[in-house]
Amino acid sequence: MRNHSRLMATLETLNFDNVALRSLPIDKETQNVVRQVEAACFTLVEPTAVENPTLVAYSADALSLLDLPQSEVSRPEFVQYTSGNKLLPGSQTAAHCYCGHQQGYFSGQLGDGAAMYLGEVINSKEERWEIHLKGTGLTPFSNHRDGRKVLRSSIREFLCSEAMFHLGIPTTRAGCCVTSDTLVGRDQHYTGTTTKERASLSDESLLNSHANPVRFGSFEIFKTADPMTGYPGPSAGRVDILHQLLGYTIKNFFPQIYSRDFQSLEECYLAFYKELTLLTAHLVADWQCVGFCHGVLNSDNMSIIGVTIDYGPYGFLDYYDPNYLSQSSDLIRHVSGVRFMAKNEVEKNLCHTLLLDTMEITELILLTAPFMMPQTEEDEAVFSVGDEGRPIGLPGVSVWFHFKGMILLLFKKFVEWEMSTQEEKEKNDMVVWTEWIRTYKARLESGMRPTRCRGGTKYSESVVKRLTVRMLKLTIPASLEQQPTDQSPSSDHEKTNAIYRLQCI
Repeated sequence: MRNHSRLMATLETLNFDNVALRSLPIDKETQNVVRQVEAACFTLVEPTAVENPTLVAYSADALSLLDLPQSEVSRPEFVQYTSGNKLLPGSQTAAHCYCGHQQGYFSGQLGDGAAMYLGEVINSKEERWEIHLKGTGLTPFSNHRDGRKVLRSSIREFLCSEAMFHLGIPTTRAGCCVTSDTLVGRDQHYTGTTTKERASLSDESLLNSHANPVRFGSFEIFKTADPMTGYPGPSAGRVDILHQLLGYTIKNFFPQIYSRDFQSLEECYLAFYKELTLLTAHLVADWQCVGFCHGVLNSDNMSIIGVTIDYGPYGFLDYYDPNYLSQSSDLIRHVSGVRFMAKNEVEKNLCHTLLLDTMEITELILLTAPFMMPQTEEDEAVFSVGDEGRPIGLPGVSVWFHFKGMILLLFKKFVEWEMSTQEEKEKNDMVVWTEWIRTYKARLESGMRPTRCRGGTKYSESVVKRLTVRMLKLTIPASLEQQPTDQSPSSDHEKTNAIYRLQCI
């Protein structure tokens, strides 16, 4: 590995160290055609060039994580590299193979049909970042589509990933958004009418331990033929590759587990599954705190390390609406659209995926799943302590952490409630929520320390300022649903950059 003591880099001197491709099996077939990718986690493929790439927006903060200064953005080469027209020196482009449960049914092989792994960069702080491009063209996983993204979806991806970061939600980071003069056909409203739109790309980065291409669906490539759909994974029965993938994931992204001395491999896998459960519970609790609705929370859209990925038909609730559906066309396209309503998203997608799909990693995990919830005082502390190491609900801890803690406690009880009758569950719900409301009221009264004054109650200026900034950041993502189209490119760029600047407050 090259010495990386400098503070700033150029596009040509990024310090690549592509561990994923050295650690996991690569497809022996080199032909870039739609096919089943067997016995491999990656297939090597290069981006397809676009015409006249143009920069729409960029995040100086995200690019600085790669040690790239803003001066690099103004270079003509910047859009060439970030559109995939040129390959960064040291990068190795590849598409990741994974499967998924979609709308509750196993769909077989899916994979990176419109995205590409570029490699992993180590910055001057010895942090590892993994770089991806979305909208790069055909791969073996494109499934008879064109592998492109359009400006609408690329802008949404860029803005929302950065918005989620500034809201404190674990997420991928967006370096930039690029559009082009290459045109692709899209039926935007699913009416049968196709219009031409500009092919566009978004650049994504993930930090170690967020630098991980592995999804829940990555482990489903080993699944045998599904009894309902008949689809098998492309590497069905390849236990050797399964262990290789588990070893890579635990060693590189769960060092707290890898460093422990386990009596058996099974104990190690169980510890990994337990940590995965907690990470995912924390992530969804964070989503709930800001009213985020993912929209397509299938197992192929869920990261194994608890970060938000794949911003497709997402939405933000402006007010509590359990029937909220972030993409109304879901109801038009398939009856299971109700599956992605806000009230069903966590239970139907997260919990069932977490407790069923991921348990397919090994039969051992499937048999021991009921014991995965916290069993010790140390485990309990994970659910009851906020991000600052203090018990949730005490003065000085954000009310958001308090709400987050409550959701985690409810998640902890999920298995227990699934085994109870409807009457028992409703009775238990009443007890839990009554206690939560009582505790939450006490938290507000103690943490905000209101003082009585003429005309009502006065709160401290610092509290009002914090809540005002928080609410401003929450209202900005809601505006992302009314996205500019690519009919007027220069106007789009102005709107996109204006929204980006606001969410960085």
